[in-house]
Amino acid sequence: MKESGYPSADEDDYTIQKFDSMSYEVTNYWDSGCLCLCSLGIAGWTRKMLVLEADEAILSTQNSCQNNIERRPYAQLGSVDTVRTCCCCRGVNSGLNDGNEAGSLSPGWGCDAVLTSAISSDLERRMVGRGNVAQIKAQADLAEKVEIINAKLDIALAHLGCALPETMVVDRD
Repeated sequence: MKESGYPSADEDDYTIQKFDSMSYEVTNYWDSGCLCLCSLGIAGWTRKMLVLEADEAILSTQNSCQNNIERRPYAQLGSVDTVRTCCCCRGVNSGLNDGNEAGSLSPGWGCDAVLTSAISSDLERRMVGRGNVAQIKAQADLAEKVEIINAKLDIALAHLGCALPETMVVDRD
């Protein structure tokens, strides 16, 4: 392991993290009740489910009038923030629902700090493990491995007394 905390190129065990699928019921009872009452029952009860799969977050919103499914790769979530809207009401802002506060995920009656914190930390872990940060780490690891292979190839060719063809000579500085 290098000083940076990331595996070095000779450690073959570095891969982008894999996560199991998880789902959370994130229906906000206040929003669902108000929409049902304001639509005179036509919209029915709105149900929201957040499914965290290996590569993307899926937010599905369903009621009698709509069936909306929004998919976002973890790299496109931007940031994940826990917000406190009023008194004890809490929510999770992310790239889902365009990240606006009115669209924050606030499950149940909105006061479940434990569930909100769990959703936020799980989304954040997945963003780091599967998002841009993990992809950049994997690319850096791959570049380091390629450099080692190139050096070994140069040594092997020198030992055999062979040279690279003129068209393949590359300045490696």
